Amino acid sequence: MTTVLVIRSVGERDMQNLTLDPSVREIIEWWLPRVYEVLDDHQLSIVLYGSVTLGDFQPGWSDIDVCVVLSEPVTEDTGSQLVHSTL
Repeated sequence: MTTVLVIRSVGERDMQNLTLDPSVREIIEWWLPRVYEVLDDHQLSIVLYGSVTLGDFQPGWSDIDVCVVLSEPVTEDTGSQLVHSTL
């Protein structure tokens, strides 16, 4: 069974009511505005899954698993912008 947390769905742009490790919250709060800026309104949902959602996140060891569901494919330029804006 997989547990997921939807941090954004159509019509929402925040992480209200989510309980996250403070280090995860800091990273996500840094990352989200960059994703919103590059992908504009093409994202339908942004979903966290894996150890973050299972309560098994280990700072310094675990990664943060994220899935971004889009309304259309991204262009090569948009993909490049996304990579460079989140490095």
